[in-house]
Amino acid sequence: MPPIALTMLLAYTGDMESDRIKLIEARRGEIKKLINDLQREEDELGITLRVLQRFSPDKSDDLSTARLGPRRPEGTPTTFQMVESVLSQAESAGKDSLVMSEILAAIEKQYWPGLVSAQIAPSIYQFATQGRLHKTAAGRFKRIKNNEKGPET
Repeated sequence: MPPIALTMLLAYTGDMESDRIKLIEARRGEIKKLINDLQREEDELGITLRVLQRFSPDKSDDLSTARLGPRRPEGTPTTFQMVESVLSQAESAGKDSLVMSEILAAIEKQYWPGLVSAQIAPSIYQFATQGRLHKTAAGRFKRIKNNEKGPET
């Protein structure tokens, strides 16, 4: 082959190879963009799923337990009896009164695992307004002893 033809052939195949490389690089760029778009979509779907799970009640559970805690366990004393018992135990331990969170924590520990404040706190406040418990100005609850009067005003 004459040198000019060989030079032209090499230049032609070199251009083809250069074109192939450019095509491969272009395709790689397209794939990288697609991967980035898919990763972004996957991240957004993950966020959406977490939000839906957070704000949707668990279908396997009763709706009342989704908003509150579990139902009162079978054989559990009345709310007033539980509060009386907890306050009595506190008195025996040297505490004159308890705040609501202490009462709820003790009831949860002794009687009602998973108890949520909204399940019984309104009743406890009602006991104080009805004169069944004494609520101090500091917001602490005490049992009413025989020589005491009803709620503090």
